[in-house]
Amino acid sequence: MPKKNQNTTGKNPLREEMENEIRIQAERIKQNSGKGEKEAATIRTYVEPFIKKVLGYDTSEEDEVNFEYPADYFGSNRKEVDCVLCDSGDPIIAIECKRSKNELSIENVKQLNIYFSNLSRVGLKYGILTNGIDYLFFSDIEGHKGMDIEPFMEFSFREHDKINCDCLEKFHKEGFHAKNTYDYVTKLKRKKMIKDVLKEELENPSNPAFVNFIFNKAKKACQINKDKEAPFKTLVRAAFSEFSQAATVKAQEDAEVTVPKAKTEKKAAIAENKVVIEKNEQETSVKESKNKFSPEEIEIFNFVKASLEPEIDSGKLEHRPCAGYSSILYENNKNNPICRLYLNRSNKRIEIGKPREKVFISEVYGVLPHLPRLKNIALEYKSAKA
Repeated sequence: MPKKNQNTTGKNPLREEMENEIRIQAERIKQNSGKGEKEAATIRTYVEPFIKKVLGYDTSEEDEVNFEYPADYFGSNRKEVDCVLCDSGDPIIAIECKRSKNELSIENVKQLNIYFSNLSRVGLKYGILTNGIDYLFFSDIEGHKGMDIEPFMEFSFREHDKINCDCLEKFHKEGFHAKNTYDYVTKLKRKKMIKDVLKEELENPSNPAFVNFIFNKAKKACQINKDKEAPFKTLVRAAFSEFSQAATVKAQEDAEVTVPKAKTEKKAAIAENKVVIEKNEQETSVKESKNKFSPEEIEIFNFVKASLEPEIDSGKLEHRPCAGYSSILYENNKNNPICRLYLNRSNKRIEIGKPREKVFISEVYGVLPHLPRLKNIALEYKSAKA
């Protein structure tokens, strides 16, 4: 039997309390939505409960929380930040608040930066900009003087289930440790920067250095020479686009697996017949596709599709099986042939356009130097239709 007051959920008691307070805070905001409080009311209604309940600081103790704290380097007290959180009386986090009905702006960030820069001289490492609903957390991780212009964490109580509690717990009074917290947010910020770069490259891999990196890794294994270099780099871009789409689908599938069992069973019961039919159709389609084309034909078709993007949607191409060969057509029209593939023989060849020009290849990569010509043929068909 568990002892009295023993936590039996498997969660850290501090984390459990924090998550509960976050839900309460989110409900409070929802009930007061649209009232457009003044700044002082925003602090009293939203920010103080966040400091006290979520972060665990005693707002009545000056050693822990100070409101309208002097943030002027010269000590004239002309500049005051709305609030600072302290560790044994020393300021560690500056909080600048705006009205709850106002969106946080770059001008607000610049204002916080002034306070941050002045107070960093006495050891302050963190700044929070908030309107009581949205929160931006800043530090000085990027290495230049002053506060980073980009936050290392941001969240909104309108979407409280997305709040990074792992990070937020590092700023709880009981969880804050100067070095450990700074190390944690440094890693968090750098990982975010890396993810942003990867996301940008996955969506639009236009950086020559990045494409060249992939090319240099692959060229030895694929035996790619100078003639095949440009078409291959086109494929790199297309491959990353497909990879990004596949990763998104996989993430969605993984998310669906975690849906509560009852909800999943209900959804499955409603659509049971449809799912079975679609599954059977998909399996039949896959089997038919495998029977129609050889792996080499499929690979060359993927090369051609990739080389045409983004000028031509890959959906405009049709791969049609024929006796002894397969055809790649524009808009599934036999009068718009891009090429024919004769690969199921010892002397492999492709026949380009019309009239058909024969080109012999020893392997699938032999098509790479000819991709620009195939693209021009497809573009001509597209222009003729326009």
